[in-house]
Amino acid sequence: MTTDNDPLNEDLTMLDTSFPLLAGDIYDLKVNKAELMTNDAGTVKLELSTTQPAKSNKGEDLSTGTKVFTNVNTNPTGKSTLEMVKRSVASIIQASQLGTKTLNEFKGAVKTLEGKVLRARVIIEPEGTGKDGVFRKARNGVAEWIKQ
Repeated sequence: MTTDNDPLNEDLTMLDTSFPLLAGDIYDLKVNKAELMTNDAGTVKLELSTTQPAKSNKGEDLSTGTKVFTNVNTNPTGKSTLEMVKRSVASIIQASQLGTKTLNEFKGAVKTLEGKVLRARVIIEPEGTGKDGVFRKARNGVAEWIKQ
């Protein structure tokens, strides 16, 4: 027997399928996962989550643990020059107080980021087709790591 209150009978054709996005702001983010990839760019993939409840870009309440994903290259490739890579990695080293001083030390210590809380300015990256030709929905990204 089904009733109008049964959530399994909800009309899904009109349901908002967008993923909730954090409003652009400064957040303390816990590093849940940090992984150094073996690609040419030496990409460090970071899975982060909020440490406090937050608001979405639509004003909705979001619980602690809202996810943010970001990547950082540790090797120069394409348009990423060595100077750009060094500045990007330096900002994470300084914000995390990781204790590493060089790019090579950072690469060896990526896993030790896990569990650390970093302060970051989070932005909304608009939807669109990337340089790789893949269409992506709007998503959160880290624009800046902030020293604490």
